Amino acid sequence: MNWKLLTIVIVSILYSVTASAQRRPSSVFTQSDYTTDTLKMEGYAYVCDTLKHTLVTLRNIEDHPGREDLCYADGTPLENELALSLHIDAFVITSSIKMHLREIVDDAFSHEQADGLEGDKLNIVFNISSNNGNVTDVYFNYPSFTEYANIPIEVYRNMEVRFKNEICFELTDLGRKLNYCLLSWTQCPSGRVEEIHNNGENDANTDNIRTDNIGTININKGTPTTNRGAMTPIGGFGKGTTTNP
Repeated sequence: MNWKLLTIVIVSILYSVTASAQRRPSSVFTQSDYTTDTLKMEGYAYVCDTLKHTLVTLRNIEDHPGREDLCYADGTPLENELALSLHIDAFVITSSIKMHLREIVDDAFSHEQADGLEGDKLNIVFNISSNNGNVTDVYFNYPSFTEYANIPIEVYRNMEVRFKNEICFELTDLGRKLNYCLLSWTQCPSGRVEEIHNNGENDANTDNIRTDNIGTININKGTPTTNRGAMTPIGGFGKGTTTNP
C-alpha cells in the first residue's frame, strides 16, 4: 500500500470536512482533535495547531485564532444566494498584487529550502480588514508530513511581516459592508533570487532582486473555509468564502 498517497487522501478529506466550519472547536472537530504548541521566539511567538496529527495551521499568537462566519458588519447574515456563492467580490486583486504576493513567498525561502519542498504547496490565508483593506491575520497551512514542518519559524515570520506591511487591498462596496474579507492561495516557493556580481559571487549585503518568471496566477472561484480561515484545494488565488462547495 502507498502510505504517502493514503495520507494525502486523508488530508484532502480533512480539508473538505473543515470547509464547513471556521472556528475551533466545531460540530465536526473537538478540542481533543487538535495538538497545540506555542513557539516562543525573540520578540514574538507563533501558535502551531495540528489537526489529527496531519494538518498544521501556523499563525502569530497575536492574530485572531479563528473568526466567525462572514456576515454584514452589523451582524446581519448574508443573503442565501451570496452566502452559498463560490465567489464574493469583496476587494480588487490586481496582477501587480498577485505578483507581489508570490514574490514575498519566494523571497522568504532559500533555494536549498525551496528544493527540499519537492513541489509540495503551502496554503496561505489572509483575513482582511473591511475598513481599510489591510491584512490583519495570516495563517499558514500544510500537511505535517511535508518539509514545511522543518522550515524555521523565521521564514514564516518574514512572510507575515511583509504581507502586513506591504499589502493593502482596494475594497469594493460589498467588501466595506462585511465583517471582514478573506483571501487564500497555494504556492510552492521557488526560492529567492540573489543578486550576482560580475565575479559570480553572491553579495549578502545587497538587496535581493527578482529576475525569474513567476508565471501566471489564476483566480479560483471558491475558497473552502477552515477553523483558521480559507483553504484553496487547487492552485491559484481564491476570494470570498464557501460554506460547502
